[in-house]
Amino acid sequence: MEKIDIEFVDHTRIKTIIGSREILSDLPADKGGKGEHPKPLELFLSSLASCTGLGLASLLNRKGIDLDEVSLSLEYETDPSTGMIPLIRFCLELSEDIDEKTEKILKNTVAACKIKRVIAAEPRFEVEAE
Repeated sequence: MEKIDIEFVDHTRIKTIIGSREILSDLPADKGGKGEHPKPLELFLSSLASCTGLGLASLLNRKGIDLDEVSLSLEYETDPSTGMIPLIRFCLELSEDIDEKTEKILKNTVAACKIKRVIAAEPRFEVEAE
């Protein structure tokens, strides 16, 4: 089983350690944090956007399509009563030079992100204490 370690910086900030790399996150100022680093939910959404973007960039490279012919963004809605996210939308902007066949391939690539597939598979969560 692979492992990611969490190190507490203080009561509002953590360091996530992935191998030799570190990612800092904290609470927003309105929740008592400093708001200096991304919130955990932003990191989650960023990982989803990154997975999708890297897959798309790889496909563009294989197809010989310039990166400036395509842009990608992620939009999401938050339900104010629950804080949950009922909708995540990927937005592709394509140059006029992209034909319909290529557009379909690009959309399929965006839809195939591994993180999205992991979420759709509804992984089981467990908590252990030693």
